[in-house]
Amino acid sequence: MSSPSPKPRRQPACCPKPPARWTKNSCANSVSALAPERGKATDTPPMTAARIGHLCLLLLLLVSAGCARPPMDELTSARAAMARAYAAGAPTWAEQEYLAAKAALDKAEELVSARKYKQARELLPFAEAQARLAAGQAREKRTAEELARLAREEEERRLAEEARRKQEEERRRAELEKKKARARSKPAPPKKLQRYTVAEGDSLPAIAARPEVYGDRLLWPLLYQANRDQLTDPRKIYPGQELTIPRNLKSEELEAARLEARKSPFFPAVKAD
Repeated sequence: MSSPSPKPRRQPACCPKPPARWTKNSCANSVSALAPERGKATDTPPMTAARIGHLCLLLLLLVSAGCARPPMDELTSARAAMARAYAAGAPTWAEQEYLAAKAALDKAEELVSARKYKQARELLPFAEAQARLAAGQAREKRTAEELARLAREEEERRLAEEARRKQEEERRRAELEKKKARARSKPAPPKKLQRYTVAEGDSLPAIAARPEVYGDRLLWPLLYQANRDQLTDPRKIYPGQELTIPRNLKSEELEAARLEARKSPFFPAVKAD
C-alpha cells in the first residue's frame, strides 16, 4: 500500500515580541501608579524602588514564558526523516511505522500552529524516530526481496540448464539406440563362397557381381583365369558347371583384373563400370 508524499508544512508564526517601548522605566511607571498618593493615610508601607524592579522583572519573565519560541529545529529534522522514509519506500515496505510517524508529525504541526510548543516539542522526537525506523525497515525488506529475486532467477537458470542437459543426453541415447537397432536389423554379410555352381542365365560378370563372390562385376577375369581348364570362351558357360573362386588376392591383382575387363572385347556393357 502506498501513501502520498509528505506535503510541505506551513511554518508557524512566532509569538509577537513585547512592545519596543516596554522598558524597566515604563514598568516602574505602571507599578508606581498602583502606589497610594502622597499625603493619604494607608496601612501598607510604600513600595520601594527595589520592589518595583523585582515586579518588573517578574512581569518580563511572564511575558517571555508566554511567548516561547516554536520547536523549528525539531520540526525540520522530523520532516527530513519523513522525506527519507518516503524515498526509501516506507509507505509500501513499512506501512505501519510510516503511518505512525506521519500521524505524530501531523499532530505536532497542529500543536505548533496552536502555539502549544511544549507539547509539540515532546511529540516531534517520536515522529522522527518512527520515520527513521520505517526507513530502515523499508531498506531491509527491499534488500531481502532483491536477494530473494536474484536467488529465484539463479535457481530457474540452474533448472533450465539441467533440463537442457538431460534433454541432450536423452537425444544422444535415443540416437545410439537407433544405431544399435539398425545394426541389429542389418543383414549379416553373406559368407564368401569358394566354389559356385552356374545357374541358368548366368554370366561371368554376373557371377563376379554377386555379394558372396566378389561384389564387383569387373573382376570376372579372375573367374575366367581360375577355370580355364573348363572354359575356352568367357562368354560360354553352362548350367551345372562348378567354378572355382580365387581368394586372398592382393590389391594389385584386383586392379589388374579390372583393367583387363575394361580392355577386353568381351562384355562391352561391363566396361562402363
